[in-house]
Amino acid sequence: MSTFSAPAGATGIAVPNLQHDDTIAAHKPSRNVLKSGPKRRGKPWMVGRFPSLMMGVEMDYESFLERDRIRLNETEGSIIAYGVQPQPIRFTYEEKTHTYTPDGFIQYEDRTMEIYEVKPEKIYRRDKEWWDFITQLYASRGVHFEVYTEVDIRKQPRLQNAERLLLERLHKPSERTRYQVTEAVVLHRPQTLGDLLVRLDWPKASFGYLLNLALRRHFHIDLHSAPLSLDSRIWAANRRF
Repeated sequence: MSTFSAPAGATGIAVPNLQHDDTIAAHKPSRNVLKSGPKRRGKPWMVGRFPSLMMGVEMDYESFLERDRIRLNETEGSIIAYGVQPQPIRFTYEEKTHTYTPDGFIQYEDRTMEIYEVKPEKIYRRDKEWWDFITQLYASRGVHFEVYTEVDIRKQPRLQNAERLLLERLHKPSERTRYQVTEAVVLHRPQTLGDLLVRLDWPKASFGYLLNLALRRHFHIDLHSAPLSLDSRIWAANRRF
């Protein structure tokens, strides 16, 4: 059984400076997944890139589960910025020196910061002592660390709703449309997507355009309670892109 006295001696713990949006937008992954991944693990596995509308960059991922976590990052209203492969840390664990690179980091609306790892549930449970150690390691430096598994990431209807929003990502609303929708949400406070359509006097066929504007944070939409529909709850957002 390992002891957890080692965090005090860990070195290299760092998180992105999130005081300014341009800093996080300029964040570069600490390693290139597409180049270093297969060599690091000795065998090929699923890799890809997700084009982030929010961050304006492509996000590398090493598995479908990591890709799904990125989809949640992109669509969750409480998240205002995120990235992948942040600064690695070096530490001693069970008398061996390790270098660990997390999968990603998130910044929330309340300016709190999170470093995270994505792992299948069975692997997380098998190695829970290790992940408890990593959690304490970050906590000793005042950083929140989270391990996400398919139990969290693939919870429905949230993931299904995130995927539905992303289907509308290619729409490019005009400045007039952006202003019209934002004004309607802020001034008239419609409670649902259907209310907003009525307020705008748009046809129901405009549903997809409203989802695009929700994706761009012109308003928040409830992704957790039920599949997206005209009855989905909405509310004003503080940040748009």
